[in-house]
Amino acid sequence: MSPEEARRILGVSQYATEKEIKKAYRELAWQWAPDRAGKSEERRQRYEEKFKKINVARDILSKNFSKSSSS
Repeated sequence: MSPEEARRILGVSQYATEKEIKKAYRELAWQWAPDRAGKSEERRQRYEEKFKKINVARDILSKNFSKSSSS
């Protein structure tokens, strides 16, 4: 996943601060948490897939911040 795609998933701009990324992640993680999916197995799987994408996106953008701040 590219940083651009990660930003799109989290709904942040390319100029988003680390704080904005964290806020967007928390909101989406809460919204798409698999335990909020109810009893439908199909819906639970959809939530799990979305939740994993959100986590990967956050990891990618967090790595970009740590790289840029250590330079």
